Amino acid sequence: MATITHCISFSAVFLATITILCAGQVTASDFCKGASYKPLCRSLAKGFSNAEEATKASINNLIVQTYRARASASRLGKDQKAQTCVENYDDAIDSLKKSLKFLQARDKGSVRTFISASISAYSTCTDAYEEFGVHCPFSRSNTLMEHTASSCLSIYSNVR
Repeated sequence: MATITHCISFSAVFLATITILCAGQVTASDFCKGASYKPLCRSLAKGFSNAEEATKASINNLIVQTYRARASASRLGKDQKAQTCVENYDDAIDSLKKSLKFLQARDKGSVRTFISASISAYSTCTDAYEEFGVHCPFSRSNTLMEHTASSCLSIYSNVR
């Protein structure tokens, strides 16, 4: 009788331990359930089991993308539309850096606000060209950065 009780107790403890360990494992697809751009979101969150760390890495990725876009726009010289893009990329970089500070401070509303501000900055760059009926040379990168920012917001929605 004692052997059966010990086996049942061991089985219950073993099952509880496995359940707790598995509950802590989160995949990129879990972070991206509500994402509009699931493949992109999953690629950003891949390898992370912590939504906060995945968000931080995704924002840093977006900052790098924005610096590259800014450099491309700067090469166009004094063209007013390109300068609008440079200014908006600067604004986006500033907003994203602020979002990282608010992420560390655990200020959820401000994180969302500043990531969203970057989306507005990218679309303003594209709009600067479209207002003149000209194709924006940065529209593809702007769209990718908008989608990346949206994915950052999706990942961030999992931070508790």
